[in-house]
Amino acid sequence: VDPTSGIVVTVGEDGAIRAWRLKDAKLMRVASLDEANENGGFSAVQYHGPTRTVIAAGDDGTLGVWQLSSESFNKVTQLEETDLGVINSLQFDGASGTLFTGGYSIQAWQLTSGRLTQVCRLAEPFGTSASTAQITALSYDVSSGILIGCSRTGALRCWHYSNHRLQLLVAVDEAHERGAASFSFHEDQRLLFTGGN
Repeated sequence: VDPTSGIVVTVGEDGAIRAWRLKDAKLMRVASLDEANENGGFSAVQYHGPTRTVIAAGDDGTLGVWQLSSESFNKVTQLEETDLGVINSLQFDGASGTLFTGGYSIQAWQLTSGRLTQVCRLAEPFGTSASTAQITALSYDVSSGILIGCSRTGALRCWHYSNHRLQLLVAVDEAHERGAASFSFHEDQRLLFTGGN
């Protein structure tokens, strides 16, 4: 939920993107784009309220950027062949235009003048096993440059991102026994809460 506007953006396996406004404990549809991904569904979405930018990852490896207007989504750009496979997690900072995608690798992208450019790639940060090495969640704090990721292996990693490079700071291989599903990082208190299977 964007705290300023109360906007929530959702994507689904039906290939649709929808924007909702949370008001008086109710969700009201603001905008809908039913065939945003003509090749299938979506696996992840990020919305940046101040710039009204929506970034969505297709379950076919595509990556798209839309601008949310008052009642519609306007396509900015779409990358058809990202060589990413399934993208499970996105983190986007609209102020800097920095985007991170996580699947089997972590990719850093720069969104500038409506174009997405890959600026960094970290291959297989959680190993090579196709069944367990997928990244399940990412979180990026632009003020500190800290990127945190977790995987189906149950591992956590913390990197520092600067000058289009990721430097590993901390690795915890057995944070969870059967997979780390999600986490919440609170930079101001230096607290990390994790949830596993």
